[in-house]
Amino acid sequence: TIESQTANSTTSGPNLILYRNGATSEDSDLIGQIVFKGKNDAGSPQDVNYATIEGGMDDVSDGSEDGHITFNLMESGSLTEFMRIRASTRDVVINDQSDDIDFRVESDNNQNMLFVDASVDAVGIGTATPDTNAALDVEGSIALDEISAPTATANRGKIWTQTDNNFYFQDGAGTNTVVRKGGKHTIWVPAASMY
Repeated sequence: TIESQTANSTTSGPNLILYRNGATSEDSDLIGQIVFKGKNDAGSPQDVNYATIEGGMDDVSDGSEDGHITFNLMESGSLTEFMRIRASTRDVVINDQSDDIDFRVESDNNQNMLFVDASVDAVGIGTATPDTNAALDVEGSIALDEISAPTATANRGKIWTQTDNNFYFQDGAGTNTVVRKGGKHTIWVPAASMY
């Protein structure tokens, strides 16, 4: 327990500081770890680092310092990195080591609001078993905001709806095609074709 009894709400505290105060620092140096250690069930129980939180210095240049923090868990006897937060690339990365680690986000009523299935390289929305033949599998409807024609991008197709209630497809060259016209439709059928 680390306790602070300060009455001033504008003061942060208590503080746990891991301070690397070496004479020199270099890029990629580590600062410190918080280690969660326990015993296993060996005949003579061994100490195991079941989880660690590690902080490091990616760039120590004065005025452009960058840091990172990683979260590691013991998995099948090996300490494995599950998540990394890195300032230099301004990203939060799950499974930076490209292991078979799934990622799941729950909503109030859906356990699989967002699911990344690492073993099949697919993303599911509303499903924990996304189609293995598609990069994205959505269980439920998809809403598209009405927009004007987007700007073409080479080798990229786009789909959208417009205020004319039509559903469009655009190829990489910028050719827009109506996939489905909205509203009521009429079709001419000759009398000889009617039974």
